Amino acid sequence: MLRVATLCSGIGAPEVAFKDCEFVFAAEIDPFASAVLAHHYPNVPNLGDITKIDGRQWRGKVDLLIGGPPCQAFSMAGERKSLDDERGQLTFEYVRLLDQIQPSVAVYENVKGLLSDKQNAWGKFLALVASGGGELQPPGRRWGNAGLVVGSKRAIAWRVLNAQHFGLAQRRSRVYAVIVDPRNLGRLVARHPDLTIEDWHKSREKLFLSPKSRSGILRRANRRGKKLDPLLEEALKKALNIRLHSPEPSGPE
Repeated sequence: MLRVATLCSGIGAPEVAFKDCEFVFAAEIDPFASAVLAHHYPNVPNLGDITKIDGRQWRGKVDLLIGGPPCQAFSMAGERKSLDDERGQLTFEYVRLLDQIQPSVAVYENVKGLLSDKQNAWGKFLALVASGGGELQPPGRRWGNAGLVVGSKRAIAWRVLNAQHFGLAQRRSRVYAVIVDPRNLGRLVARHPDLTIEDWHKSREKLFLSPKSRSGILRRANRRGKKLDPLLEEALKKALNIRLHSPEPSGPE
């Protein structure tokens, strides 16, 4: 069974999404959110303040680490103090615990404004996660909505996803990053020697949209005259083998 730990856990969304996994610990300081966690997951310890956690105690005990530090420091709706805000510094606490715990896979989530932060917090985060230090610069004025960085320590891929495209009644764009540590993947595979290709196919059916759902999204958007996110529309059409709209090639002159 996959062993999962969460940082800045909130009321436990990962616990719902990964309900068949073993949750090793949560870490949340908000009283209300902590009460919700205690009610629904009484057997999962809440370690509280992430700045006070010694991740070395959990090394080898966590396969997947999930965290979404507070977004106020980077949110377009706030003052955007970035790394000058102590809440912005919690992103680096996430990296510290990532280094100490050394999970095989990790997930990081935050607001889209992090990609256009004036202090380049995203570039610093990418460099720390992938190679342990330094700072990466965006290819343009800001970081793109999707990308991949492969470093000496880890690979990290990110993409901006909007909740309204996944059956939720809200427009909520967030950047999600998946971090893979190739040094520890062997440990994860060794713990699950019974997994087969058939297991992957069964999981894929649960994780990916069915052809009916894909065509339904396109059909409803067209009927309502609503323009989908270009990346989403392209992915849906490619999955359905629908030819993308493009100028017809001209014949030989």
